[in-house]
Amino acid sequence: AQVIADLTDAANYLPAENNGYATSWAAKGYLAKVHFQMNDFANAFAQANDVINSGLFSMDTSLTARFSTEGTDEAVFELVSDGLFNNSGGWLRDNYRPNPGNNNVPNVHMSFYLFNLATADAADKRGLEWFAADESGDFTLYLCNKFELEEAMNVPLVHLTELKLIRAESAA
Repeated sequence: AQVIADLTDAANYLPAENNGYATSWAAKGYLAKVHFQMNDFANAFAQANDVINSGLFSMDTSLTARFSTEGTDEAVFELVSDGLFNNSGGWLRDNYRPNPGNNNVPNVHMSFYLFNLATADAADKRGLEWFAADESGDFTLYLCNKFELEEAMNVPLVHLTELKLIRAESAA
């Protein structure tokens, strides 16, 4: 109840634009998430629908824009990075990069089964661009190289894609 009360206050009192800081739209997005997790689908739908219908956010056609430091029109709220000394996404990125202290094995890699699912559709750009099999060692590693080349990256905390899914599942 306190989380809902605090987020409702934030939605009422925060500005609609806030130069990289939380906004009323971010609070509404979080309200949608909280209501959805509580199985309060009517309120989850209403909050998600309000953000979606605001017209302030739109789907991005680029696969990499969501984490770009240039930002994306899908982001309702994100942790902003402006370089290596303020890199909010460094903790996420570094889990997927080779770890020199661990025989160059990233902290996060996937199973053969998940790799096959992720790359099964040859027309799916995500499978072609984000996943790779590394057969250079004694065994094959199945990797997500989505963040491998990014030095600095933003991290979306509330985004349009998620809110559309919340709205759709709440309506169902």
